[in-house]
Order: sequence, then structure tokens, then C-alpha cells
Amino acid sequence: GIQFVGELRSGLSDVAIAAAARRRGLNISPLSMHYRHTRPAPGLVLGYAAINEANMPASFRSLRQAFVEATGTARN
Repeated sequence: GIQFVGELRSGLSDVAIAAAARRRGLNISPLSMHYRHTRPAPGLVLGYAAINEANMPASFRSLRQAFVEATGTARN
């Protein structure tokens, strides 16, 4: 697939954000699960190969909702 990685600020749970995103039907996994020999860094691995371009705005809104759910805050 086609993916990109977004790093998160320290203190944010990539596991919680990815779980909230998956509940919304997004293809996202926590970056920390890919670390084996060093301390995991928080981040998200986002797959976008199968998304229709017309659906991207709604997908980004869903991702924002996942952040709000997982962190309890709404930031711009």
C-alpha cells in the first residue's frame, strides 16, 4: 500500500489515536508498534492508496474527531 508517517508530540498516545481512527473506518496504525530495538516514538502510519480523492475531506474530519476522542481536546 501507499502510506505516510506523521510523528506526534511526546505525551500523545498513538495507540489510542489509531484505535479511535480505526473505529471511524480509517486505515491508520500506531508508529510505536513498528519499533523493535529502540525506544518507540509516537506517530501514526496512514494508508491512503485505497481512498477516493472526493472522500478525503470527510476522512480528515474523521481523523480530527479521532484526535479529539483520544486526547479529550479540540485543537486547531
